[in-house]
Amino acid sequence: MDRIRTARHRGRRVVLPVLTALATAAALVAVQFAVASSRDIRPHFALDLQLGTPVAADGETVTAVVRLTMADMRPGETVTVTGRLSGGLRTVGADPSRGGFDGPSGVWTMPAAQGTHEAVLLWRLQATAGAPGAAEHVRVTVTSPQTRAARAGTASASASGSTSGRPSRSAGGAKPGGSGKPGTSGKPAATGPVATRSASPSAPASPVRPTGEARPTKSAQPTASATPSTKPTATPTTKPTTQPPSPSKPPPPPPPSGVDVPAAQRCPDDTASACADLAFGKPSLRLARSANITDAKPGETVVHTVSVTDSGDAAALFANVRNSLPAGAPLLWGRLSQGTYDVTTGVWETGRIAAGGTATLTLGVRVPDPAAGTVMAARSDFVASSDPAAAVEGPCPDDPDAACASTRITGT
Repeated sequence: MDRIRTARHRGRRVVLPVLTALATAAALVAVQFAVASSRDIRPHFALDLQLGTPVAADGETVTAVVRLTMADMRPGETVTVTGRLSGGLRTVGADPSRGGFDGPSGVWTMPAAQGTHEAVLLWRLQATAGAPGAAEHVRVTVTSPQTRAARAGTASASASGSTSGRPSRSAGGAKPGGSGKPGTSGKPAATGPVATRSASPSAPASPVRPTGEARPTKSAQPTASATPSTKPTATPTTKPTTQPPSPSKPPPPPPPSGVDVPAAQRCPDDTASACADLAFGKPSLRLARSANITDAKPGETVVHTVSVTDSGDAAALFANVRNSLPAGAPLLWGRLSQGTYDVTTGVWETGRIAAGGTATLTLGVRVPDPAAGTVMAARSDFVASSDPAAAVEGPCPDDPDAACASTRITGT
């Protein structure tokens, strides 16, 4: 039994340092896993840039819509969106849904909020100069000075430094190299050779049994072919070891905040920034006037339609058209698709006409009661427009710069 106790005690002294080393390794793995998990959480942005038109006329105002979606942000952080313009563009105004916008610097700042949020900036730009075919550029970049990943990296570095160099305790609360009982000094128990006694010089030695222990019967004792040796053997002692402190490594720098930009909007030199090109073009205006009927009786209503069409590659910023009424024909009503009409002067201000678009004005007049066979005519011409080469369709016989429409009056 003494041999059994000695073997158990010896095995305990060997196993405890191994368990201590395993516990220390598990603690280090847990710290590294916590650091890796915290680094996976970082702010995320989705950036989108859209221009109101890809082609602008000289002096036209274009609206750039900047849409930013923010996720995994913490309150207290500040998000900055920086806009840059090429020389042919300038800022004339901006309307941010959140935060503030500084026009001279083109910087839009806003406080971050917890969760996922979207912010929109309506950035009004004016094309101040540029020849047809030339291009101007708009560039938008998102930055966040302090991200969650950076804070998580700092916290994990301090936690790693506080745990490095200190051996962990085992599950039972014992110090490394100890006996496994709390409060013990950790020194190994002294061991010696197994004490034996013999009944006679020729008799084989038998182990000494403690008082009160029952002697096994002969049938229960194992048989051996050889006589056991009575020579005492020295029990090797195991020197307690202390887990060496693991060298602390500085944490790697936190990953940059992710910014998703649609592939078609990514800048050539920076895929995390959005870019858009604005080309310069010019309008091409054409004026026309027509009547719905060619013959009418006195008292009937004739409808005149005046149209201005822009067939150029850029919008017409304005067009002012003067319209006359047939002699003696009173105006019954008028309708227009856009702009304003002055009944007194007959001037129609169309406002902006998009490239490929058409603005229309319809006037209803009553046919007067002159002699049969009289021709009732009316005309329209440009007073001013953003197209210096504006043309007229169906010009009047006596004025190539005016469009005419006529109706022949028949008898009653």
